[in-house]
Amino acid sequence: MNLCMDIEDKLVLLKEIDLFKSFQEATLRVLCEQCNETYLNNGDILFQEGSTEDSMYLILMGKMMVYKRNRQIAELGPGAYLGEMALIDSKPRSASAKALSETLLIEVSRFEYDQYLTAEPMALRSMIQTLSSRIRNDLQIISADIKSMSILAHDMRHCLTPLGLVEGFFEDQVERIENGATREIADEPSLEQLRNQLALVVRVTDELSCLISQSLGRIKKINVKYELERASIVELVEESVSDYARHPRLHDISIQLRVDAPVAMSQFNRMDIRRVLHNLIINAAEASAPGDTITISVLQLDGKIEVAVQDQGPGIDEELKSLLFTETVTTKEDGVGLGLLSCKEIIEDRHQGTLSFVSDGDQGARFYFTLPTD
Repeated sequence: MNLCMDIEDKLVLLKEIDLFKSFQEATLRVLCEQCNETYLNNGDILFQEGSTEDSMYLILMGKMMVYKRNRQIAELGPGAYLGEMALIDSKPRSASAKALSETLLIEVSRFEYDQYLTAEPMALRSMIQTLSSRIRNDLQIISADIKSMSILAHDMRHCLTPLGLVEGFFEDQVERIENGATREIADEPSLEQLRNQLALVVRVTDELSCLISQSLGRIKKINVKYELERASIVELVEESVSDYARHPRLHDISIQLRVDAPVAMSQFNRMDIRRVLHNLIINAAEASAPGDTITISVLQLDGKIEVAVQDQGPGIDEELKSLLFTETVTTKEDGVGLGLLSCKEIIEDRHQGTLSFVSDGDQGARFYFTLPTD
C-alpha cells in the first residue's frame, strides 16, 4: 500500500468536509494525530450490514461503495464520510461498505468522538444540522424513487389494456368455434387479423419486459443507456390508435387523425412515446361523452414535430391548470394522477421536447407535445 497523507494535507481536507467546517483547527489537528488510519485494497470490506462497530470513517484517498444487499446506495470519494450514525446510536449498521480502489481512511471511534468533538457545543450543533440535512436529502431521493416507480407501475397497467382487448378478441373466436353450427361464416377472422393480434401481444409483452427492466435498474441504481431510434411519428400514432380502437373507454367515441404531410422523421424512444400517446388518448376519452370525437393531429413545425390530442369535453378547471404537470392530480374516480407526470418526464427530460395544453371554457382540452426533427 503506497497511499499516505501528512497531517497538513489531512487538515486541509477535513476543513472542506461539511461535517467538520465549524470545528477549530486545534481540534481537527488532534483528531488527525490521534485517530487511526485504515488502509483498504480494491474489494476489501470496511464493514458489513448488521455489524455493531461504533466508528465512522473519513475518506482521504480512494473510492468506497455503500450498498445494501445487492443494491448500490452510494459511491463516495475523497472528502466524503460514511458510518457516521454509529457515533450517535448503538444500532447495527444499516448498510455495507467496500473499497472500489486502494483507499485510505481516517477512523473516528466513539471514544475520539466523545473525547475531542463533543467539547465544542456550537460545532457539535453544526454537525447535527449537517447530518439532519443529509437525512432530509436522502428522504427526498427516496420520495423521488417512489414517485418514479409509481409512474412505471401506472404505465405497466396501461400496457395490460391492449392484452385485455386481445383476450376479448380470442374469447369471441372461441365462442364462435363452440357455436359454429349457428354462427355466420363471416364471423371467421382473417389470417391478417390473427397476425395483427399476435403482433400486438408480442409488442406489449416486450414493452412490459422493458418497463420491468427499468424498474429493476432503478432499484439497483443501474444507469442504462436511453435508446432512441429514427422513425416516423405518424406510423406510431396510427399504431397507437389501432391498439386502443376497442378500448372500453372509447366506446361510442370516434378518433380522427389529421396529418400535416409531409412530416419529417424524428429520433425518439418508440415504447415511451407510445406510453405518452396512450396516456393522452385515454385521458381524452375520460373527458369525452358518447358521440364525441377525439382529434389527433400531427404537424410539421420549424425544427420540430407537434402531436396534439384534442377532446370535446368540459375543459380543465382553472384551479387545476397550474398543478397538472407538478402534482398527482386526477378527476377520475379510479385515477391516481400519474399519467401526465409520466408524459412530462418522457417528453421533456428524455426527449428535450415540450409538453403543454390549452383549455378555454367548454371547448374541450388540447394536450400537445413536440419532438425535435432530425
